[in-house]
Amino acid sequence: PPANLLCNNLPSSFEGPVLGVDRPTFSWLPQHTERTGNQTAYQVLIYSSTQISNDPVLDSGKVYSFHFRNVAVGSSYQYQSYVSYSWKVKWWDENDQESDYSDLSVIEAAITNSDEWTESLWISAPDSIQGSPYLRSPEFSIPDHSAVKRARIYASGLGFFRLYVNGKQVGFNDALVPGWTNYNKRALYVGYDVTNYLGDTSVVGVILGLGWRDRTAFPPRDPVPPGDITASVLRLKLVVTYNAADGETHRSWLVSGANWTAAPSPVTSSSIYNGETYDARLEKTGWNEVGYNPDKSWKAVMPVPGPTNVMSLQLMPGIKQQEPNERIDIQSLPDGSQVVDFGKNLAGYCRLRVNGTRGTVITLKHAEVKMHPPYGPMNGSLYFANLRSAKATDVYTLKGDLQGEVYEPYFTYHGFRFVQVIGYPGTLQVDDLVQIPIHTNVHVVKTVETSSLFVNNLQAIIQNGHLSNLMSVVTDCPQRDERLGWMGDAGLSSDAMTLGFDMHAFFVNMLRNIRDEQGDDGSIPDVVPFYRYGSRPADPSWSAAFPQIVFVLFKYYGDLAVVRENYEALKLYFKNLETQVPSSGLSHMKGSYGDWCMLKPPNPVPPSFTSAFSYIDNLEEFAEMAQAIGEREDAQSYGYLASKLRDQFQYEFWNETHYSIEEDTSYVLPQFLGVLSPQNDLWAKVQINFMNYADPSDGCSCPRTGIIGTKFLFPQLSTGLGRTDVGLQFIEQIQEPSWGHMMYNPYEPATAVWELWNGDTEGPGMNSRNHHMFSSVAWWIRAELGGVKPTSTFNNVHEIYVARAPGLSYVNSAEYIVSSGRVSYSWERRGGIHCRTVPENQSPSNPTLPKHADLVIGCGS
Repeated sequence: PPANLLCNNLPSSFEGPVLGVDRPTFSWLPQHTERTGNQTAYQVLIYSSTQISNDPVLDSGKVYSFHFRNVAVGSSYQYQSYVSYSWKVKWWDENDQESDYSDLSVIEAAITNSDEWTESLWISAPDSIQGSPYLRSPEFSIPDHSAVKRARIYASGLGFFRLYVNGKQVGFNDALVPGWTNYNKRALYVGYDVTNYLGDTSVVGVILGLGWRDRTAFPPRDPVPPGDITASVLRLKLVVTYNAADGETHRSWLVSGANWTAAPSPVTSSSIYNGETYDARLEKTGWNEVGYNPDKSWKAVMPVPGPTNVMSLQLMPGIKQQEPNERIDIQSLPDGSQVVDFGKNLAGYCRLRVNGTRGTVITLKHAEVKMHPPYGPMNGSLYFANLRSAKATDVYTLKGDLQGEVYEPYFTYHGFRFVQVIGYPGTLQVDDLVQIPIHTNVHVVKTVETSSLFVNNLQAIIQNGHLSNLMSVVTDCPQRDERLGWMGDAGLSSDAMTLGFDMHAFFVNMLRNIRDEQGDDGSIPDVVPFYRYGSRPADPSWSAAFPQIVFVLFKYYGDLAVVRENYEALKLYFKNLETQVPSSGLSHMKGSYGDWCMLKPPNPVPPSFTSAFSYIDNLEEFAEMAQAIGEREDAQSYGYLASKLRDQFQYEFWNETHYSIEEDTSYVLPQFLGVLSPQNDLWAKVQINFMNYADPSDGCSCPRTGIIGTKFLFPQLSTGLGRTDVGLQFIEQIQEPSWGHMMYNPYEPATAVWELWNGDTEGPGMNSRNHHMFSSVAWWIRAELGGVKPTSTFNNVHEIYVARAPGLSYVNSAEYIVSSGRVSYSWERRGGIHCRTVPENQSPSNPTLPKHADLVIGCGS
């Protein structure tokens, strides 16, 4: 029977409801006793209960289709709010043999009709209450408490919120909830199971933080709706489901409204950039419990218009606390402060344990690196200049609890490895200060273990950098006064992230954010959500993230539903791009950044070159996706346009002997586009020029590319020139510019990829030590060095190219996740012979696997 049932790409074990206003999709994994058994048809049954006690509310019938990923069933059916549904599926193979039905999988609906939010108001603390306010509901009782089947709170607290029921925190390991959106267009809400939190009498408490609603730090680039003048706002609804003789009944027992009250909290200020100030003397014991007697500081809340009435269920893993890291070193400075080294530069905050006198103030200042030349003397102090205006400082004032006190920030995070602790009463012990990593809680695919220490370590710092920048959106960096959803960074990293993590639900949410930001003319901004920096329309290599991410979900997950969902928006986007090509040609196409962050090139690659490349590359991707969903006319027209522009690209940028800019990127990008065929007389000349720039044997440490050229340099070395060995040499360089220099320089060995090749010497203006835009090489490591990559995806049949990289002696468990399961591959070199690892009790289907052999594996090991 089928296995691994998912609804909206989320398993039944997902914490919370998975059905919102949007149409659900269903996925499963066919299992067959024969290795080459393929699905040719399926049938899905959906029931309006968790058991099969009645007829299904939806029956797809027998549908002839190869697809089993993100299948839509009953497009016109209106799912009911708060109902728990269940579903099962069976499939037929190419011999029309029918499988058993799968086990039932339960899916729960949240609010599927937006009108049901009407009774719940956006509320805010009055202007007289500063900082992060406490909000408290009226106390309430639920009759027939013993008949309660389940209870759910649906809440959106903007920018961030913490939720309590009867004094207990709900979502204990949650951080920075909910995810970031353009609040003028959409607010995300979270569904929590609070069944076991309720008593005969109950009360709900909430603390609000500014988060990304801090308009000083994150000014919206689009006009704010009139009336949306309060940054911290809450909308909440509690729904109780009872067992009844005829099924289930649902009743709303609590909504946010004018009968709530507010008071100041100990969080007197919070800022993503500057940190948090917490005065424990201001805590109000029992404020979120039944029976609390409010003092005079409690005031009535204000119902406010709020930012939007479009409420969407957060259908991606939330940001969660991860396992804490202990320090690896501590050093005392002459001023009495202590500097703690946690050994890894990541996104998160610290947990502080302390005993001390009431009123004692402890300050935590976060930094990525210690001071070193050329910035200053190596005296153990920290280097803060590259944080720019971000203070990255948390301040805690003790209440004097004799039992000890524990503090961790509520509504901020930092990018840091080091912390300077000022004012701590005594010497810090190991458990007194620990580092708490936080990131969107995506499933992590294990990295490829190889015989190269450089490759293994590079994967580790790339993974750390990626996770540090998964903050409900793909941010650029976690430490300075930026931390924005730059599209260029996200698009370039999308392949590597998808191979390294389960990114499906995350990227589906990101694509919705992009569509929310799309202008009526089809334009996309540089930054999504569109706050603080960037322009509209974006540099075409930055807005390219839109088609790139759709293509990534199509290529790796075989997801046609996401192609259809974004199809019209993509067509509108390409219509806008067409207007950006002037009559003077591609070589005059506008852009802002070019091949960003090249190392001081004598001839920087102009934006027109990279803009034209991205436009053509995206057109080819879109034509392939159009073909896959049956839009053949579009596939033909967009494919024809891409072909026409490829010829135009070669004509405008080639000047008889070389491309107009003599840099690696100027040869990498045309080669990747395939502007020349091997039969063309210029082919050999371009190949020679390319290798003259790409071969490190002349002593050049290479690569000499920016973030765009770097992504396409490595696959082009392998597939275009058959020189995977040269790519491996690049990785194993330790001179600047190289990842080896980042990892093994004497002053600040990197634990995340830098923003700049020369980050250890460049000035502070733009110099993050945790920036993932040069991490796209992880895509090549998994595909070429790891040895497993897809070459095509059609009807959920994945063609996998298996490689054995020269320069390595073994690869252990290269893993690749496709819609039809997991591919894992290991090999080692013994003398001159490659030996594949075959699981125990399995016979290799082709033990010799000669070079260039095609082998149909099918399912199994």
